Amino acid sequence: MEFFIVFLLGIMLGLVGLFLVRPNLFVKQPPNFSLLEDLADELIGRIEEKEKELDAKYAEIMQTINQEEQRLMQISEKILQAVKHGDLTSPKVKAVIELKQEGCDARTIAKRLGLGLGEVELILSLNDSISS
Repeated sequence: MEFFIVFLLGIMLGLVGLFLVRPNLFVKQPPNFSLLEDLADELIGRIEEKEKELDAKYAEIMQTINQEEQRLMQISEKILQAVKHGDLTSPKVKAVIELKQEGCDARTIAKRLGLGLGEVELILSLNDSISS
């Protein structure tokens, strides 16, 4: 019985020692989210960097598109000028217009001359816009 009492006193002293040395040992600590917050901030920073890169690429693409649009407008103006002044030196254009005057439709003209349908339609639409 004496050993049992000594044993219980030893256990009690050990528990009291644990509470004195580490008072928060049996208390649940609130979760620490600082690591997650830092990770989220880093990811947000990366997303913002990618967004800036995409904005720069978008601006570059839009600039290229605008330049090409201007170039196409200049080519279109040159074509219109050539058609207005009768400077149609291309036998292809003359052949398309002649076949249209004979009553052929765009598909037939394209087949006869071996041209693309879009090309024939473009020539005819330019000719119609000048004639009007």
